[in-house]
Amino acid sequence: MKKNTGKPTEALFESSINALGKQGYFYRIKDAAAIKGLTGSVGAGVDATPADYICAVRGKTFFAEVKSTQHDTLFEFKLLKKGQNAHGAQIVAAGGAYWVFIHRMSTGDWYCVSMAWIRLHESKTDRKSMAWTEMGEFKCSTELTPAGSRPQWP
Repeated sequence: MKKNTGKPTEALFESSINALGKQGYFYRIKDAAAIKGLTGSVGAGVDATPADYICAVRGKTFFAEVKSTQHDTLFEFKLLKKGQNAHGAQIVAAGGAYWVFIHRMSTGDWYCVSMAWIRLHESKTDRKSMAWTEMGEFKCSTELTPAGSRPQWP
């Protein structure tokens, strides 16, 4: 199995927002790997980033974390790093929107789940994952527009 770098998934996410023209904007937050690539070293005092992106889409502003997984049966919450969880909790507590976009690589399916819902699911079930069969209501179209009863865009 080919190594999952996440880069192709991030490119798909970015192109879906670019396709919205003036109704979509994203800013890629530079993480430690990007800083090292630019400077040759991470440097002291580099904080864990809150998410991959800050986005504004059709009048809504939100933080977006983009994850890809090759797992056949579920999405593991351990893919969310310590900094993402800590910042995500603060953002949600402050009334902000924080969405996790999950790319299931084996099928090409996308899911859009709020960080608040992930934490709620974790606390209610005491599980550190969600099966794909549980995530139907969070499935997105290929343009990453949440389907069904979910908002048109986060």
